[in-house]
Amino acid sequence: MRVLPLLLTLWVLMSWGPALGQPLKVGDLVPEQTLVDAQGQPVQLSQLRERSPSGLVSITFWCSTCLSCRTVEKALADLTLRTQGRAVVIAVSASKGETAAQVQHFLRSHALPLQVYFDPQGKLADLLGVRVTTTTIVLDKDERVRYWGRFSEGEKAVSELLSGQPVTTPRTSQFG
Repeated sequence: MRVLPLLLTLWVLMSWGPALGQPLKVGDLVPEQTLVDAQGQPVQLSQLRERSPSGLVSITFWCSTCLSCRTVEKALADLTLRTQGRAVVIAVSASKGETAAQVQHFLRSHALPLQVYFDPQGKLADLLGVRVTTTTIVLDKDERVRYWGRFSEGEKAVSELLSGQPVTTPRTSQFG
């Protein structure tokens, strides 16, 4: 009879791993998170997913002052345009204190058609275990992490998922 309480306790600990400071892994369900858009309005991850017929959301952590971000932002903009109407591709500003006005100025001056959201307290980054910019996370229609790591492989993961294929490389190291 003591097995049931032990199993229940283990289930609770496994379900609440992110709340206990353990980052999510590939295959884990992402609990609802709130980002802020450029107008200062809250946006739920589920709302972004609903904007895509495939339910795919690609999130790349980025900022306007990051040198490694310069190496991927053209490809990120290209992915945004290539998947328009099929997946949602966003950048999340990872620089504490970066303002929407600064980001919009940067995007205009570099002619980058990126959708940038803000994670003011870094909750999403912490939940996903993101430590450096250009880390990309791809979520499927069920809000599960299907890819985590470098942008180049994340771009490939989006293409694979959109074509109905499994992700061949679900995790790579962070680079940024």
